[in-house]
Order: sequence, then C-alpha cells, then structure tokens
Amino acid sequence: MGGVTQGFLQSTPASGSLIGVGPIIRRDTRNDALGAHSGSISSFAATFYPGSLGTYAFSYYELDQRSHFELGSRTVLAVEGYGVYAPGHVPLIDMPALGGGSRLRGYFQGRYRDHLYVMGQFELRVHVAWRVSMAPFAGVGNVFPSISAVSLNDPKYSGGLSLRCALKKDRDLNAHLDVAWAPGSYAPAIYFNFGEAF
Repeated sequence: MGGVTQGFLQSTPASGSLIGVGPIIRRDTRNDALGAHSGSISSFAATFYPGSLGTYAFSYYELDQRSHFELGSRTVLAVEGYGVYAPGHVPLIDMPALGGGSRLRGYFQGRYRDHLYVMGQFELRVHVAWRVSMAPFAGVGNVFPSISAVSLNDPKYSGGLSLRCALKKDRDLNAHLDVAWAPGSYAPAIYFNFGEAF
C-alpha cells in the first residue's frame, strides 16, 4: 500500500515554481520546549498553492499532536500522532514522505510517498545515571493515495533504542544516538542529533 505510481511521475513537470500561503494554529502547554516532562503541543497548518501563482495547484494540511507524561522522577513517556494530507497536483519532492530521523525512524525518508501520510509513535525516556538516559521507541504508519483509501493493510512499523546524554546538567537538552530497525531494511538505521526526536 502506498507509493507513487509511474503514471504520476510521467505526468509531473520536471521543474516549476510554488507560491503558497496559509494559517498555522498552535497550542503549547509543555513545561519545557527543549525536553518536556509534561504537557502537550498541538498544531495545525494549512497551506494553499493556487495554480494561478505557480506551476502546481494543491493544498497541504498538517496535523501534529505530541503529549508527554511524567512517570516518576526518572521516566517520561512521549507520544505523537501525526498526519499530512496533500490533495491536488503535488510535486514529488513535496509529497508527504514516510520515515526519517524523527518519525518512523528506520525507514529512509521518501522511500514511501503519497498524498496522505498518517502515523503514531511513542518513546519511553528513562534516566540511567549521571547525564545518561535511554529511550526505547516504536511507531506505525503508512501512506495512501486518498482519505478514502485508508486501511490497516500492510502497515509500516519500526522500532529501536536511543542512547542519550544531557549537554547541560540543569536542562534536558540531549545529544542522542538512535539505532532503528524497520522490516525490509538491509541494516539498522543510525541517527545522531540534538534535542528530542519529537
């Protein structure tokens, strides 16, 4: 399920221009934007690309919900639900793409693309000792050609482990090394980054 068809590639211009505009609505109740222990952030963005102002005519809707739950003084559960819908004549590079270093780690970002991408994931951040913590994580999602095509068939899922080190003693700003695995991948994917994955 999901993926871009050969017919789509043949009908898409090799180059073009984009001009888009739209609103962003956000509500943030996290106790710390760098490393939240509690609270949530909810955001919705809608961007419209009229064909009269560029080569492509489409819309781009993005919904993101992240919640954090403190499970004692040393453990935080982070949960995210995410969706992107892009109806219309969308250039390939702007089509919703599954995978990457933040969502469904383990899949190469862009391996699966289509007009609709939905996913959910969690991460359990457990303090180990000194500035070191570990976080097992897992997620599931998929891409679809339309809302009506959404199904539970052939889900894409991945999981792994993150090794984290706080860069400051009094703030949860972490450097983290993530090792993730996804079915069909030849080897685990490795990511190194600063801050939280989500």
